[in-house]
Amino acid sequence: MKAAQKIGKGAEAYAVAVKGLELPAHDPRGFHGMGLEYAVGYRGACHLQHMSMYAEQGMATFEDAGLKSDYIGPSSDDKAEMVLISQNLGVPASSACLCVYVLAGSGAQAFADMIHVVTGWDFKIEDLLKIGAKIWLLMRGMTNLMGARASDDKLPHNVMMPLENGMAAGSVPDMEKMLKEYYDLRGLDSNGVPRKEVLEEAGLHDLAVKLHGA
Repeated sequence: MKAAQKIGKGAEAYAVAVKGLELPAHDPRGFHGMGLEYAVGYRGACHLQHMSMYAEQGMATFEDAGLKSDYIGPSSDDKAEMVLISQNLGVPASSACLCVYVLAGSGAQAFADMIHVVTGWDFKIEDLLKIGAKIWLLMRGMTNLMGARASDDKLPHNVMMPLENGMAAGSVPDMEKMLKEYYDLRGLDSNGVPRKEVLEEAGLHDLAVKLHGA
């Protein structure tokens, strides 16, 4: 109650949510990449749709997809690229009706092999990542059409208040740093909208027109 009083009255003082979706059990003060993922996620604070949780917490390695194996949880360094790759890898799993827990246990190459076996396509990890980027941009663009903007890419006040003890004591994500790096990598403009040329390159011409005009 005292913490809530410090940041003011009203629902925002108590709600622990991003874009209306409440945070799961992974505290971004201990894992800054999860904080970035929660903030930019098109569904809000979702722990699915990406592999950030597994990569950052050391539960799985995806070096063949471009991720490191030794991320430091309470650090904002190198997290923008980690989140972007983790999204590009995790989003196709949802489209394939494959639980991200299965992907965490099997790995990126095994996922690509599964698609190859089922479809006969010459499918590689880079194909997964490319498709994942396209799906992410599509979903992000749809939320932009419904009004979502950069101002919505933020964590609730409650989890931006440092803890006084524990392994993450004194640690809070550097959201300004991570968001800037992420926007640059993903190709989002200052309003949090995918740039027209980025959408066109991904093959999302109709969405580019709806967001930016002909």
